[in-house]
Amino acid sequence: MEPLEYAVKILCGAVMGYALLAPIVLAEPGRHHRILASPTALMLGRWSYALFLWHVAVLMVTFPILGVPQFSGYMFPVLVLTVVLSVAVASVSYALVEERRVVRCSGGKLPALSATAARMATQKQLPPRL
Repeated sequence: MEPLEYAVKILCGAVMGYALLAPIVLAEPGRHHRILASPTALMLGRWSYALFLWHVAVLMVTFPILGVPQFSGYMFPVLVLTVVLSVAVASVSYALVEERRVVRCSGGKLPALSATAARMATQKQLPPRL
């Protein structure tokens, strides 16, 4: 890859990243982004580490399931199957490791909520943005 081509790719990635993140980061204080505050986005946020952890292993299983050589094209079916399987594996991993760890660390009891956390939980409010 030529240096100019590499620089253009980096620049395009930076512009795309800014275009996607600027509306969220530069929003008014106290307002939450309606998509990122949705239950689905919050759930995926909780599972995000497990998604990161398992997606490569799932990707290596996806190619034999579809019967295609690794990284030889077929992007859409590989992407769809990898996302579906990764979310499934991440949800199971989160339930077996993260949720169980919280219960085990607290001696079988869930930790008490602080007054602020309890009030937010009963009012179904989100924590303030940083």
